[in-house]
Amino acid sequence: MGRSRTTVARSRSIDGSALIHVVWGTKAEAIKVTPVLREMDRRGVPYRLIETGQHGAYLPGLREHLDVREPDVCLGG
Repeated sequence: MGRSRTTVARSRSIDGSALIHVVWGTKAEAIKVTPVLREMDRRGVPYRLIETGQHGAYLPGLREHLDVREPDVCLGG
């Protein structure tokens, strides 16, 4: 049985501040990481949301239900 893992990578934004990259692709990952995204939004922490498209057909409706913004990058589907 495989385990899915949400990957977080750091780089720098244009102004030199930390930019967090959140990569997700499954419903479970989206549900688990949503509270973190909300807290980053609340604190004004910049991040880039990257969607792999693994469960692409389900994620648009789920994002809307969870009130999560559109991803910055969609890699598949």
